[in-house]
Amino acid sequence: MSSTVLRMPGSSLMSRLKVYDTRTVDGQIGGTPHMHLVCTEMYFVLGGRGAVEIIDKDGFSCVPLEPNDALLFSAGTIHRLINPYGELEILVMMQNSGLPERGDNVVTFPEAYLTNDEAYAEAMRVTTLEEAYQRRDRGVEGFMQLKAAFEKSPEAGQAALDQFYAFAEARTAVRRPEWQRLIEQGA
Repeated sequence: MSSTVLRMPGSSLMSRLKVYDTRTVDGQIGGTPHMHLVCTEMYFVLGGRGAVEIIDKDGFSCVPLEPNDALLFSAGTIHRLINPYGELEILVMMQNSGLPERGDNVVTFPEAYLTNDEAYAEAMRVTTLEEAYQRRDRGVEGFMQLKAAFEKSPEAGQAALDQFYAFAEARTAVRRPEWQRLIEQGA
């Protein structure tokens, strides 16, 4: 019998996360919608039930989560955890440890925040729980705009998503050389 040993990629990050259990501006209970430009991410459900709302080139989808489920999504996938019962706890596994802290994580803020450096920095700053909720809710506002565009038509949704990707790309352009060095050098 032959066996294959699978190894985690270098610089992987794992963290245990309890998902927000408070209501957002759209009435859902959950987290901050965002995407990563260069990191693949996986959620493994440790306990509770919930869902992940996703926006990608195929539009909006909602994937239910139950204990022991695993969901893997690639860079460029906008995602938002939903915690309707207040009990969702997951293990997050992320490629390229350190990059999310260096700006790879782009929140789905409305355009006014994405196109203005000072406004984006202020919206991302979190020193209190109240500021964390404000950041999340601003992200939900932008997420709702993207979702509404896909509900209007696939073409309108794709145009809105392309615009968001362009804003995210411009927002992170100066960081890309540093990211490339970190990826090449590994952990």
